[in-house]
Amino acid sequence: MTAIEVCMNGIHENVLSPARLMTLQQLGLLDTPAEEAFDRLGRLAAKILHTPVALVSLVEDTRQFFKSCIGLPEPWATWREMPLTYSICQHVVANSAPLVINDARLDPTFQNHPAIRDLGVVAYLGIPLRMRTGEVLGSFCVIDAKPRCWTWENEQMLETLAGCVMTEIELRNEIRFHRAATAEVNELNCELRRKAAALEAANKDLEAFNYSISHDLRSPLRLLNIFTGLLSECAGTHLTGECESHIEAIRVASQQMTSVIDGLLLLSRVSKGKLCQEPFDLSESARHIVSGLQQAYPERRVEIVIEPNMTVSGDRRLLQILLENLLGNAWKFTGKRAEARIEFGSILVKKARVFMVRDNGAGFDMEYANKLFVPFQRLHSEREFEGTGIGLGTVGRIIRRHQGRIWAEGRVNEGAAFYFTIPARD
Repeated sequence: MTAIEVCMNGIHENVLSPARLMTLQQLGLLDTPAEEAFDRLGRLAAKILHTPVALVSLVEDTRQFFKSCIGLPEPWATWREMPLTYSICQHVVANSAPLVINDARLDPTFQNHPAIRDLGVVAYLGIPLRMRTGEVLGSFCVIDAKPRCWTWENEQMLETLAGCVMTEIELRNEIRFHRAATAEVNELNCELRRKAAALEAANKDLEAFNYSISHDLRSPLRLLNIFTGLLSECAGTHLTGECESHIEAIRVASQQMTSVIDGLLLLSRVSKGKLCQEPFDLSESARHIVSGLQQAYPERRVEIVIEPNMTVSGDRRLLQILLENLLGNAWKFTGKRAEARIEFGSILVKKARVFMVRDNGAGFDMEYANKLFVPFQRLHSEREFEGTGIGLGTVGRIIRRHQGRIWAEGRVNEGAAFYFTIPARD
């Protein structure tokens, strides 16, 4: 295998690198007009090194494009490109190193090269144009039609100027990247505005739906309750036991539907409106809620433990609803315990205060914990424990509005613990 064949094998491997070619395309320099920033460096190189030709050559897979071509004869100067078969610069890319040719006619690697034979290239000095990421784009070179004895100083001078060329290219690349990033941000902002408009429209539809629920559905349910009551009174003792059972089923179902509507309206109200940030004593609120439950269910014997002085900053109305749901659930799900216990306190987790409501009630299977805060997702049947399945969904939305977190732990028949955070506000 000859020296030129070995060299050409190296070219085939490196010049055709997909990563290098992609970088070259992305820079946006190919097939662009001549620019003074590059021509000025080419003229300076030709003047300092006393050569007729200086090139900024960008090497593609089938051609080399001249971003600057000082002193290049026609028609190449007009075309500003030539096939790789005439390219010596491709060898700079192939070897990723400077190329020094004092007299190509005497060099066994290049003496039969088409550029020497047809273009009169005799002496060549080329420096790799290397990106900071390592890809070699091409060569910054000077060419002479007569033999030269290139010195180390010549090579260092050309390498300094090649660094200036790369500074210009890298700067343009950063500007291009910045413009692309700015365009992407602008597009994302436009998309965000479109989504915000769609969300606003959806919220208006939701408000209209809630209005329909509160007016169009409540009235029929109210009438249903009234007329079933009247039916019972009018029929009196003429009703059979089965008929009375049917009427009672209608009354219970209508009351349950009313509870669902109330829950939906509450879920909607906690999701909108401005948060009124103010100090709120969770401990005091919890004591009032538990006191109300004890008065409503005097037959229950429940051990209550409430940590004192738990104060946060938040919306008083929403936080009251939050505690009513969590403590109400704890009260409900400990209903079948002879010795029930409900605890409301706090712990420190990584220096952050985490509040918890814990009970020894029915508990739940952790496999379904992801459903807890989704509206209408119940982990217990209506026959076991009454409810609408909306309460914890409301709790989750209140916590999110306060930019906090909520999660739960539990085991079936061993109780449950609900943890939540309310970030401090300045």
